[in-house]
Amino acid sequence: MGRKFGIVESLAFLAMLLREWKVDIVLKEGETREGWKQRVIENAGHVGMTFGIAVGVDLRLSRRLA
Repeated sequence: MGRKFGIVESLAFLAMLLREWKVDIVLKEGETREGWKQRVIENAGHVGMTFGIAVGVDLRLSRRLA
């Protein structure tokens, strides 16, 4: 019961967060989206029940307009 509740709680939090905020990736200097995908997505590994990312990923949160 605890794990299921935690999953539901985290999904509810993400839904509320993404309803009001937009998440964008921040590319490194001279990096293309394809280069970002190769650096981040293709190098992600499976760790237990979740995916882990070995490199740092810069994200930008911007408030959605009503």
